[in-house]
Amino acid sequence: LALLAVPYLWRHSVVRGDGARVDLVGAAIVATAVSGLVLLVQSPSAGAVAAVAGGVLLAVGVPVTALWVRARPDGFLPRGVVGNATVVRSSLCASAVPASWFALLLGIPLELAERGWSPLATGLVLVPSAVVALACPAASAFLQARIGPRQTLTCACATTVVGLVVAVAGVASHLPWVLALAPMLVTLAFGTGQPAMIAAVGTAVPQDRRSGAIGVATLCFLTGAGIGAAVIGGFAAVVGLSAALALLLVLPVAGTAVQMLAGRRSGTA
Repeated sequence: LALLAVPYLWRHSVVRGDGARVDLVGAAIVATAVSGLVLLVQSPSAGAVAAVAGGVLLAVGVPVTALWVRARPDGFLPRGVVGNATVVRSSLCASAVPASWFALLLGIPLELAERGWSPLATGLVLVPSAVVALACPAASAFLQARIGPRQTLTCACATTVVGLVVAVAGVASHLPWVLALAPMLVTLAFGTGQPAMIAAVGTAVPQDRRSGAIGVATLCFLTGAGIGAAVIGGFAAVVGLSAALALLLVLPVAGTAVQMLAGRRSGTA
């Protein structure tokens, strides 16, 4: 179905591009650092080889990325974008939402499978979250019009915290209806938080930097998804699913705190 939509979207696209060459070297360097981070997170269950490989990739990728940004200020990670506090803060805070979302999409089926649930029954538990997703675009537009993108993103991070707490409680109490409620909350956060992130990032930079800023924000957003999946893959088998989800709480809690602190500073200013 997605492939069938490509010709329609292609014909109606109004953005022709500027003809600039893609910074493939910069992309490869960033991918190295991100791959190292994901491998390192998943290493508790993946083993020592994954830990060493992840550590080496991360140790090499991070400083080389910093050097490349200095050498190529208009490259894959534009200096004018990664040096913008609002872009960095919004992107990193928003990344906690897909991290939690993907963690639940992996963790809940694993938990139900251990209880002997069939794939069909497991899928039915996740159906309510799909229904919530249908209302997210309108909800995000409403929230952004009323309280603004930054506050909407803060609400999304806070909702993610609640969703993860509910998931931990559902796993610990063995109550399937609680497990069904958790992805509903995180799906609501995902569907309202991502548009808010794009709006916040897009308005924080000049027009000629907007596409690059949204690209960087999307990169952070999807990296968060990889980290969430890696946390479940790396820690659930070692410390249990409840503990792995509780460990993941660090990300949305930190995101909520950072967003609230930024709001107080801007209000004071």
